[in-house]
Amino acid sequence: MRAVLERDFLAEVVRPRTFWFRTLVAAAVSFTVLAVALDNPRYLADQPDRAAKEIFLGGAFTLLALLAVLTPPAVVGSVLEERNRETLPLVLASPVRPAGFALAKLLARSGTVFAWALGAVVPLTAMLLLGGVDTEDIATAGMLAAGVVLEMAAWSLWLSTVSRRMATAAVGAYLLPAGRWALTGFLAALVVVPPWEGAAPPSALERQGGLWAAVTTPLPGCFRLGDRREYDREMARWWDGSANRPRMIQVRTPSGTRWMPAPPPPPGALRGPLPLHLREPAAAYLLCSLLAAGAAVLAAGRRLRYEAEPRRPFLDRWKRTRRLLRRPPGDGNPVAWKESRLLNTAASRPMYYGTLLLLLLSTVGYALAVSLGETNARERREIALGLASGQACLLGLVAVVAAAASIAQERTSGTLDLLRASPVTAREFFRGKEIGALRGLGFLLLVPALHLLLVLVLGDLPPVVVAASALVLLLSSVLWTGVGLHCGLLAFRTGPAVGLAGGAYGLLLLGVPALGLLLEEGFREREAADLLFGLWPPAWGFLLPEAALRWLDDYRYMEFTWDPGLHREHAAALLGTLLFLAAAILLHALGPRLAARRFEREREAG
Repeated sequence: MRAVLERDFLAEVVRPRTFWFRTLVAAAVSFTVLAVALDNPRYLADQPDRAAKEIFLGGAFTLLALLAVLTPPAVVGSVLEERNRETLPLVLASPVRPAGFALAKLLARSGTVFAWALGAVVPLTAMLLLGGVDTEDIATAGMLAAGVVLEMAAWSLWLSTVSRRMATAAVGAYLLPAGRWALTGFLAALVVVPPWEGAAPPSALERQGGLWAAVTTPLPGCFRLGDRREYDREMARWWDGSANRPRMIQVRTPSGTRWMPAPPPPPGALRGPLPLHLREPAAAYLLCSLLAAGAAVLAAGRRLRYEAEPRRPFLDRWKRTRRLLRRPPGDGNPVAWKESRLLNTAASRPMYYGTLLLLLLSTVGYALAVSLGETNARERREIALGLASGQACLLGLVAVVAAAASIAQERTSGTLDLLRASPVTAREFFRGKEIGALRGLGFLLLVPALHLLLVLVLGDLPPVVVAASALVLLLSSVLWTGVGLHCGLLAFRTGPAVGLAGGAYGLLLLGVPALGLLLEEGFREREAADLLFGLWPPAWGFLLPEAALRWLDDYRYMEFTWDPGLHREHAAALLGTLLFLAAAILLHALGPRLAARRFEREREAG
């Protein structure tokens, strides 16, 4: 175990990407600190403690977001790279136990991510000099960062052992923890504070269970880090159940109706100080992350033990027969045929089916919100456009990761040399990978198409706006597929390719709002910030259909608060559509030429 730990950690630390990722973390946190400081010049002179608190919170939340983005690419290739290099059977045949091997991989890759985070220590701890930030805030931020890294590393390690493809593991490493946090927080809120009218207040046991479930996510810790006093007050109301009881009740008397204070809570209500796990939610979340990491190590060890001593499945003969009955490749592109076959394998199904499940849940949630009848036309329209934009962003993430991994996997497994020696040209290779990636996305696009069809049938949006949302979905998928293919051509292994693709996606999602904040608060360029906001992918997916709705100017979809006409951000969304379309055409048109140049350079280098 020690040999694996030292080899993996030292190999990761000396890589050039470690320097660049550490520089990126330090630059992003320092940039956020500078932007928040420029936004509060008066507080720096009059109330330096308050300004230091806001600056610290901006840097701390930026660090948490960066760690959540960078941890999966760093850990998800830990076992997959060994399997692709065919060194995993040698390691499993050595005296190293599978669980010890998994633990060494988890510690080495998590330690690498912590080394990246060291660049943010100086700008955050410097706020101690201004006051307003104490060591408890530093400790809370540190425990939250450690908890996020450990939980996402645990998911990534487990997916690295059970998956055969880097794209599947990378997408799942983002979706599974984010889905768990969202689902756990949603269910805990439903249990502790039921939103529907006339619901019976939860019992003490139900509130305890809901709050216990909530502290297993980083959300309560972030809430307490942002405002400690407000967190303590709200958590006390949720703990004793006063959040579900009215403060005043209406009582009928002989003289009329009067408002009187509500009666005290029943004898079974929870009283007294908050328990330790609610007073320190960051420490509770860190403990849960450690338990999750231990469970992931045991599960990965069990999986590796099964891989070292394989057993023949019961339906193995039937699967072999089905494989023989598949249609052979025709006279078309053989790479496209192979990629279409790989879409329905055990290595690709978890990524596509998991993404499909999330898309279906979002569409079902919209249908439930409409069926309850508690939303007006404007709220339903905003929910529909927001869901379409979120689905476009999710499909973009899947597209960029899957496309990058599909090309890098050929180089890692050694099959790219065989393809270069075959009659397959660089153009056929690139087009085949392109067709395979787009076919997989076409399967996933069925659910957003169903969502848009449902919106159109219910009459919440006119056909022109639905067509604009469909354009956003298609253009986002095609654009990010091109970006992923180019990242796969530039990288030499699957892990760096996925990291480069995920880094490009995360840089656009985080860099555009950060640059807009700097322009607006630092240089007072509000117009430039609004134009830049229209190019941000989540906002672009919402603003382009809204621009179509404003252009349509149909009175049936207007409210008395509607501000007619196109704003700067809508014009920027229209301009962004042209830019994204040009970028997509350019990436897909120049892809075969880049592939040919790359292959020729590798052939000359030997």
